[in-house]
Amino acid sequence: MAILELDKIIFTKTVIGIVCTKCGGDLKPTGKKHLSDKVFNVVSFGKVKIRRYQCDNCKKKYIIL
Repeated sequence: MAILELDKIIFTKTVIGIVCTKCGGDLKPTGKKHLSDKVFNVVSFGKVKIRRYQCDNCKKKYIIL
Protein backbone atom coordinates (compact mmCIF):
# COMPACT_ATOMS: atom_id res chain seq x y z
CA MET A 1 0.00 0.00 0.00
CA ALA A 2 1.39 3.42 -0.96
CA ILE A 3 1.87 6.13 1.64
CA LEU A 4 0.44 9.52 0.77
CA GLU A 5 2.42 12.48 2.10
CA LEU A 6 0.05 15.43 2.43
CA ASP A 7 2.86 17.89 3.23
CA LYS A 8 4.38 17.52 -0.24
CA ILE A 9 1.17 17.94 -2.24
CA ILE A 10 0.87 21.39 -3.82
CA PHE A 11 -2.54 22.64 -4.94
CA THR A 12 -2.54 25.38 -7.57
CA LYS A 13 -5.41 27.27 -9.13
CA THR A 14 -5.30 27.17 -12.91
CA VAL A 15 -7.51 29.04 -15.31
CA ILE A 16 -9.46 26.59 -17.45
CA GLY A 17 -9.52 27.33 -21.17
CA ILE A 18 -6.61 29.77 -21.29
CA VAL A 19 -3.30 28.40 -22.57
CA CYS A 20 -0.02 30.01 -23.55
CA THR A 21 0.27 30.72 -27.28
CA LYS A 22 4.04 30.19 -27.23
CA CYS A 23 4.44 26.85 -25.41
CA GLY A 24 0.91 25.66 -24.59
CA GLY A 25 1.41 25.84 -20.82
CA ASP A 26 -1.15 26.82 -18.20
CA LEU A 27 -1.68 30.48 -17.35
CA LYS A 28 -1.98 31.55 -13.74
CA PRO A 29 -3.18 34.94 -12.49
CA THR A 30 -0.55 37.31 -11.13
CA GLY A 31 -1.16 39.35 -8.02
CA LYS A 32 0.40 42.59 -9.26
CA LYS A 33 -1.75 45.59 -10.17
CA HIS A 34 -0.24 48.30 -12.34
CA LEU A 35 -1.09 51.98 -12.46
CA SER A 36 -2.12 51.64 -16.10
CA ASP A 37 -4.73 49.03 -15.08
CA LYS A 38 -6.30 51.45 -12.63
CA VAL A 39 -6.27 54.34 -15.12
CA PHE A 40 -7.86 52.20 -17.84
CA ASN A 41 -10.51 51.03 -15.37
CA VAL A 42 -11.39 54.64 -14.48
CA VAL A 43 -11.46 55.78 -18.12
CA SER A 44 -13.79 52.91 -19.11
CA PHE A 45 -16.04 53.62 -16.09
CA GLY A 46 -15.38 50.11 -14.72
CA LYS A 47 -16.89 48.27 -17.69
CA VAL A 48 -13.58 46.77 -18.85
CA LYS A 49 -11.44 44.87 -16.36
CA ILE A 50 -7.81 44.08 -17.07
CA ARG A 51 -6.47 40.71 -15.92
CA ARG A 52 -2.78 39.78 -15.95
CA TYR A 53 -1.61 36.18 -16.33
CA GLN A 54 1.77 34.45 -16.47
CA CYS A 55 2.68 31.12 -18.06
CA ASP A 56 4.07 28.39 -15.81
CA ASN A 57 6.55 27.02 -18.34
CA CYS A 58 8.01 29.96 -20.26
CA LYS A 59 7.13 32.81 -17.80
CA LYS A 60 5.61 34.92 -20.60
CA LYS A 61 3.15 37.56 -19.37
CA TYR A 62 -0.29 38.17 -20.86
CA ILE A 63 -2.83 40.97 -20.46
CA ILE A 64 -6.44 39.94 -21.04
CA LEU A 65 -9.27 42.45 -21.22
